[in-house]
Amino acid sequence: MHAELGRWSPRLLSLAMVVVLGMTDAVSTLAQDGAGTRSAGEVPAEIERILEMDRILGKKRNLICEHASAATAVRAYLIGLDAIDFRPCPKEFVAAFRAHHNAWESSIPFLQIHDSLRGEMHDLFDKIRQLNDEQRTQLDKHVREITETWTMVEKASANPQEPIPAKQTEPARIKETEIRQIFARYAQFDDSLVDMLADEFQFQDVTTNLKASKKDEILAMFKSYRKSITDYRIDVYSILFIAPRVVDVQGRISGKLRGKPFETLFSTALIFDANNRIKSWTDHVNPNTFGD
Repeated sequence: MHAELGRWSPRLLSLAMVVVLGMTDAVSTLAQDGAGTRSAGEVPAEIERILEMDRILGKKRNLICEHASAATAVRAYLIGLDAIDFRPCPKEFVAAFRAHHNAWESSIPFLQIHDSLRGEMHDLFDKIRQLNDEQRTQLDKHVREITETWTMVEKASANPQEPIPAKQTEPARIKETEIRQIFARYAQFDDSLVDMLADEFQFQDVTTNLKASKKDEILAMFKSYRKSITDYRIDVYSILFIAPRVVDVQGRISGKLRGKPFETLFSTALIFDANNRIKSWTDHVNPNTFGD
């Protein structure tokens, strides 16, 4: 669900678009290939695939800060990490990466204090250090934790303590036609869309922190939309499978909000359960034409 349009403040390009941009077919192939044999001292293939995904996500994270807050960039980066399948990897590597994930996550409250700063992440960090000694000390503490946990990841990558398990068979992914059906129903604010939601469904918008977890809340949202939005249209431009049941949908929405025309890009991250019902819907929208 796209957030209540009238509540949005102007934002820049969809963060999910920026994060997923660059996760090309080559990276998708990395995630899908089976584990091969390796020589002594060589990084296992399954681990190298994850390290490559992290390199791509990390590069995008650092650039997002040029257009959005560092806290928002880190949240987007963590969403990307959460979509990676770690099951084929040794427990030691998974534990190290979880520690690294947590180190980044723990930096968010501090970074939120500096939401107005912009710049490539390293440049933005330099700006924070120049503010005063206290801010520099706090930032360096988080950077140290992030660096130390990444050293743990590198150590676990080069010296896995258990063999790489055989590749597991992935469940069949949801079909593109089914995803387009979801957005066709949404474009009509069709109440039957709730039948496609899992019981543990969660909706969130990462920039406004708008959340919903009950089907009744979605029905109420649709009722409100039918009163305030007319000529609503959703054009889906692309559907990117990050994993068999994790999908990023990009496109454009347009219509009239209380009589005022609007048009903007969107990116929606969907996570499906084993029954192909939606258990997570995360929206990213660029509503620059709405105003407050």
